[in-house]
Amino acid sequence: MNSTQNKINEITKPALIIMAAGMGSRYGGLKQVDPVTPEGEILLDFSLYDAMMAGFEDVVFIIRRKHREAFDNLLKDRAGKHLNIHYAYQELSDLPRGFEVPEGRTKPWGTCHAVMTCRNIVKGPFAVINADDYYGPSAFVQIYDFLSSVASSEVSSAKNHSDKDGLTSKGSGNNSRASEISHEVPQDDKISDFAMVGYMLPNTLSESGHVARGVCQISDSGYLNDIVERTKIMRRPDKCESSYGDSSVNSTGDSIIAYEDAETGNWIPLSADTIVSMNFWGFTQSFMQAMIDNFPAFLEKSLKADPLKAEYFLPFIVDKMITDGSAKVKVLSSADRWYGMTYKEDKPMVTTALQSMKDKGLYPEKLWK
Repeated sequence: MNSTQNKINEITKPALIIMAAGMGSRYGGLKQVDPVTPEGEILLDFSLYDAMMAGFEDVVFIIRRKHREAFDNLLKDRAGKHLNIHYAYQELSDLPRGFEVPEGRTKPWGTCHAVMTCRNIVKGPFAVINADDYYGPSAFVQIYDFLSSVASSEVSSAKNHSDKDGLTSKGSGNNSRASEISHEVPQDDKISDFAMVGYMLPNTLSESGHVARGVCQISDSGYLNDIVERTKIMRRPDKCESSYGDSSVNSTGDSIIAYEDAETGNWIPLSADTIVSMNFWGFTQSFMQAMIDNFPAFLEKSLKADPLKAEYFLPFIVDKMITDGSAKVKVLSSADRWYGMTYKEDKPMVTTALQSMKDKGLYPEKLWK
């Protein structure tokens, strides 16, 4: 894989990675830069403000090259005065040697591929969020405290996640070093500690259409047991057949929350107390290496099955590492309401909610001064 980021010093302190390369196909434009307050602030301003208040100093934006100027103009007189801003560029052609972009593919390779573009910049623990979501202050405080606690043990392991470390393995990805992680059960001191901010599913839905969510199963001790990406979740006015009893139906009038099974097309109810991932993660460098190691194997399988649409999601690697015993993921519960703008119709609700928080004194009337 070729390095696609601007030349900067490596970051070893806890860093915030913000995924901002998506154009927002359902939103109908570059939603990351669409103002949501009368002061002209964008949704991203609130995440950056919360991150700064929590203790983050370095922020890496994953964007498309053509959007660099737009982001520079937005940030220079705002967060750019208070935070160290860096960029990484997600390119379809950023693939291991031996792989090529399928003819007709325009869709990005997914969230793992996006975060991997930061491999030559970020050399310590890091958090990952979406650019077009509101997560709330408590999430940033919890994740920063977690990353700070693991920072000292991680810097030494961040040797060289560069193109010489199996990223550009010769051939078509059959090299065992590049294709898969060792499935040896690790010693306790080698088990990686990650974190995830979890939200209640009903607090994350859009009233304007379906959403994708990572549905979580959590142990009694507060660690993630499993996570499954459901790409189509929504409130439905009709009733779905359920084999889980009344607790699986979250009623709002006659509506329920359900996901569409990708194989059968059936709608399956989800419990009202379901915890979901909103792509707010805390990782160490072992996760960066795991994404790199597994990418060729993902491509070999996906280029045959679904060459134009297959995506390499963060939960895939999280689940793999939990299953093989190489990582454990602490679930950090947030009481804050999550807001996002999946659709243009979501914007008025988000604007109203943010203004209400300002009115209550949770944020200053003008975030950046």
